Amino acid sequence: MKCPECGAEVGVDDNFCGECGAKLRGEVEVKPETAAK
Repeated sequence: MKCPECGAEVGVDDNFCGECGAKLRGEVEVKPETAAK
């Protein structure tokens, strides 16, 4: 996976780019399984 800001190679689980520090993920996804039934 590549950083959208600088193009550096980053891990798929990384939250920030190790080269430029850009945030790689948006807001944390909330899974509906925890919703009340």
